[in-house]
Amino acid sequence: MTAADVLIYCGAIEPVLAAMVPALRPGGLAAFSLEAHDGEEALFLRPSLRYAHGVAATREALLAAGLKILRYETADLRMDRGSPITGILVVVRRPAV
Repeated sequence: MTAADVLIYCGAIEPVLAAMVPALRPGGLAAFSLEAHDGEEALFLRPSLRYAHGVAATREALLAAGLKILRYETADLRMDRGSPITGILVVVRRPAV
């Protein structure tokens, strides 16, 4: 599964992961991006109507969903109104049975 600039329109990541994990075959990969923030809250809605997900909270959600994190890093995703938008780049694997 690959989703670039898709999950920024979803709020809480936990329901997305709950649907994604069983859809992946054992050993299957998922790669996606999220807009990021470093605050304490799990997420917030930006004026752009895109969600910013907490870096630490997202990592915790991935692990709680039972996914193995292969790559997890922040990077500038794009420019928006002259300012860089920092995001999280994620590659995870569903563990083999």
